[in-house]
Amino acid sequence: MSGRKDSFFGGLLLGSVIGGAAAFLLTPFTGEEARKKLVEKIDDLKDGDPEKAEQMKMSGQEVISKTIASIEEGIDRIASAMEEAKKASDEKRQELEGESK
Repeated sequence: MSGRKDSFFGGLLLGSVIGGAAAFLLTPFTGEEARKKLVEKIDDLKDGDPEKAEQMKMSGQEVISKTIASIEEGIDRIASAMEEAKKASDEKRQELEGESK
C-alpha cells in the first residue's frame, strides 16, 4: 500500500508543479514576461537559502501528513456508515420477510 501512496503523492506533486506552471504561463502577462518571471522563480529556488528550502520541504511534508490523516479519517467514516447502512438494510429485509410469511 505504501507504494501506491508514494505513487499517488508523487503524481499529486508533479500535477501541482505542472498546474502551477500552466497557471503562471496563462497569466495576463505577455508570453515573454511570463517566461522571464518563471525562469526567475526557478533560479530563486535553485539559488535560494537552503534553510528556506528545508522549511518549505517540512511545510509540504506537514501538509501531506495532514491530508493523509484526513483521507484515512474520511475512509473510516465511510466504512462505518456503510456498516450501519448494511445493518439497517438487513434488519429491514428480515422485517419484510417476517411480514410476508
